[in-house]
Amino acid sequence: AASTAATAWTSWYVSSGTLVTDLNALEGEQFELQVKSSDTATNYSLEYSSQITRYDKTPPETTLTFPATGGGVYVSSLTEIAGVMQDYPATTATKSSGTISKVWVQLKRLDTGEYWRPGIPNWVGGWTMTSESGEVNKYVSSWTITANLPVGVKLVSGTSFYITSSGFDDALPGGNQESWYSVRGSTFTYDNTAPETSVSTPVAGRYYSALGSLSGGSSDAVGVSTITLFIQEVGGSCYNQTSNAFDGTCPSTFAAQGSTASWTYTFASEPWQPTKQYIVYSSATDRSWNRDSAELSDVLLRRGPAHSDGFLA
Repeated sequence: AASTAATAWTSWYVSSGTLVTDLNALEGEQFELQVKSSDTATNYSLEYSSQITRYDKTPPETTLTFPATGGGVYVSSLTEIAGVMQDYPATTATKSSGTISKVWVQLKRLDTGEYWRPGIPNWVGGWTMTSESGEVNKYVSSWTITANLPVGVKLVSGTSFYITSSGFDDALPGGNQESWYSVRGSTFTYDNTAPETSVSTPVAGRYYSALGSLSGGSSDAVGVSTITLFIQEVGGSCYNQTSNAFDGTCPSTFAAQGSTASWTYTFASEPWQPTKQYIVYSSATDRSWNRDSAELSDVLLRRGPAHSDGFLA
């Protein structure tokens, strides 16, 4: 031990590279420090001064659960931001981690570079939401933000955002802080606008003597993910893709073919019955799970010559 106090040994310290190396290897283990003093006449104190502690130099990790971590994430609502957290080293039979004492979060709007400040509430040049201020709710192993998140004109559909978080454990003197901008953050796009879908073939109200395929299109601000179809015989059952006949329950949906922007569906053989009417439905789902549906009504299928007031496909 050594002392640099003005009055020698009124305070003291131990500095050893070997000690630090040994502690690093045993991070998370419990230690008892024992101290005994002596004077210049080599008289020793009768009792040890002791302190039980753990060595912890590893910061905690916080992970977004909503919106999900990573990039290319799409959400249709933002009523909550949520995550989980864990301190390290991980607890084992002999090792123990500390407690996460606080969580900080930043929500950045990527088109303007501004940060969300709940207390105003508005977008500003820079802001960090903290658990100390009550902006972040901190629990034992998770955290949330549920109040004063952006809504309305401050949460524009089609806009992209970035969320990063940083946790602190309770290791003295100031806690180990997790670095910002980890892969456990989230880059996401907010989209609450339903996609639009259309059926171009068949044309509503027209008569067909042959119809071997369907076609249509769709559009969305952030991108359509899937197109589903179902066809109902007027007053009857729905098209069954397995049997290629109108003996299915309604709705019996099936996936369109081709691209979502210009979809098609080709039948193995035409399932239509003469003089029957059918209704074709298409539904588009975008990447935020917003859904739109369109109906094409009163499509009359006829075999043989075209009806006098109809259309021969």
